Amino acid sequence: MHYRAERKHRLDLLNALLAEQGVHCEDWDGEAIAVFDAVGRFKIAATLSDIWKMAEELSKMTVDPLAPDFLKGSIPSDQMVA
Repeated sequence: MHYRAERKHRLDLLNALLAEQGVHCEDWDGEAIAVFDAVGRFKIAATLSDIWKMAEELSKMTVDPLAPDFLKGSIPSDQMVA
């Protein structure tokens, strides 16, 4: 898979995961991820681990990707990676 297609796929998965928190992610010039809240405020995340922190700050909700119920219904089964 071409790196741009892979990056878009990762963004689609992140957006599915973070939809419940009311934030979404967009590519930031191929170098980082911009995390936006519902009113347009955003923070730049350089790494995957930064995304969770930025999502928490913008949504004012706890974002714990290791919580057992975090994935519940977020990602269609055909997009899950085994």
